[in-house]
Amino acid sequence: MDVNHLKQWLTPVWESDIVYGESLLMVRDASGLATAPLLFDPISILAVQSADLRQTFVEGKDWALEDGCIVLPPRSRIPCCELADMYPADFAEGSTFPRRGGGYSLWAEGHFFHDHQIAVTYSHAESGALLPIPSPADLPRTFARLRAGQLKMVLFGDSIAEGFNSSGLTGAPPFQPSWGELLAENLRRRWRADVDFSNPSLAGKDSLWGLEHVEERVNPLDPELVIIAFGMNELFPGPVFADRIAAIMNKIRAAHPEVEFILAATSLPNPEVILGGPSPTDPTMRLEARYQGECGAALESLTCPGVALADFGDLQRGLLTRKRYWDITGNNVNHPNDFFCRLHAHVVDALLTPLGKR
Repeated sequence: MDVNHLKQWLTPVWESDIVYGESLLMVRDASGLATAPLLFDPISILAVQSADLRQTFVEGKDWALEDGCIVLPPRSRIPCCELADMYPADFAEGSTFPRRGGGYSLWAEGHFFHDHQIAVTYSHAESGALLPIPSPADLPRTFARLRAGQLKMVLFGDSIAEGFNSSGLTGAPPFQPSWGELLAENLRRRWRADVDFSNPSLAGKDSLWGLEHVEERVNPLDPELVIIAFGMNELFPGPVFADRIAAIMNKIRAAHPEVEFILAATSLPNPEVILGGPSPTDPTMRLEARYQGECGAALESLTCPGVALADFGDLQRGLLTRKRYWDITGNNVNHPNDFFCRLHAHVVDALLTPLGKR
């Protein structure tokens, strides 16, 4: 974990009038213009850097600020994608996803998108209402344990819970950890507590897999707070998802009656791509995974004292009123990049931070 940047990574956008390292992907449109909007109206641009934070770009030579957007002048050194490259005409195994309405959308795992994005740090005067601060959760046992200085926290979910495509997992500078690790570190610092964090998540899995494997992957860890974070790979509607998540909680409660939960409603995939997977009841059929937007309401029905909701989908909807999907993605299909991973951590941290500690 890069301690030089850790303080910036742990600073929520709603706790500061400075946004650190907001990500942008510069894409040249059909007219030849490359422009990208910032989340807030900037007062002053403090730095425009490569996403690995190793190169700083020069105003006037590499970029300009126009109407709240970063614009590239001719001969800028900033990486820039062509619109035609974002929407390939032909299928390519491992680098395209089918696009709604026909054609394909560029897809890349690893750090391809990270390598092509930039990080902008700037000051602003907006209130943050676009991304409202979550209220502290009703998790009395968890707060008592944090005050006492010790908590066993487990994150159980899919690839996004694992941390795909944060730069730390792809092996690219600045090696930012997964959002779960960032959350654990923030809790340690805010509460001066020993937070024992475990992450038995597995990429590509859904809530059915979670239900089948919770007793072997979660219960032996003796959890006191479990964050359940499935949803991206769901092939069935919200009510079925909610029933499975409730069953996962029941299996954990049976072994650990004092446990509390945060239920994470998944962020959303690129609306232009078609996600899918084999039917669990008929392998010859392929179903579309299109129920991510139902996760928030489904999980809200399960909340009560001791069970809270972190709605990443709602957070993303706020982001996308100002930004484009490819500004916040790590693979252009369904994984967040470093900036969006940090916001995941900040949302859950806000649930676990009383107002007096902010």
